[in-house]
Amino acid sequence: MVGCSRALRRVAALLMLLLVPGCTTGMLLQDGRYHEQVARYEVAYVDDERLLLGYEVVLGDREGHARGSERREVAIALDALRANPETPVEQFEVVDVRIIEALHEGDQKLAVLTNGGQPPAAGYLAVEGVDAPKGFRLMLPGETPGRLYSGALYRVHHEWWVYPLLPLTAVTDFVSLPLQLAVAPPLFVMGE
Repeated sequence: MVGCSRALRRVAALLMLLLVPGCTTGMLLQDGRYHEQVARYEVAYVDDERLLLGYEVVLGDREGHARGSERREVAIALDALRANPETPVEQFEVVDVRIIEALHEGDQKLAVLTNGGQPPAAGYLAVEGVDAPKGFRLMLPGETPGRLYSGALYRVHHEWWVYPLLPLTAVTDFVSLPLQLAVAPPLFVMGE
């Protein structure tokens, strides 16, 4: 019976450790987070089912400082682009691809127009001004125009060094949990 209660306490402690991250873990995750936002669109191809899109992203930290740039290539279903009502930004299914490998015979290359450039006779992808917080808006011409906001391509990552430190911060939070439970509620009731 004594062994059973010890085992239950250990399981309860482990569950609290995993389910109740505290200040240290949160700060670690916040400090190690960086995001990528679309800087410019470079290349686009379209067929009857999907849009292949190549673009450059700027990597930035939580203060907004740029840390470099990278190139991304994705495929997006045209049904999502042409949906009426518009597909919400967070619901676009964006699939990472290598355009050179994803191209099929018959895919049409689109000219990427920015700042209201003169549309060519053939297909084009118009990049319209910033529509915050969604980002640039891409207009895909045709019988049923398609719309994609660059916010659908926004991604958040964590630095590599965050993951080895997570167990240490989780233990720190678990050990300090009783103190947090005693100190935090009065602060929420009385205000900071």
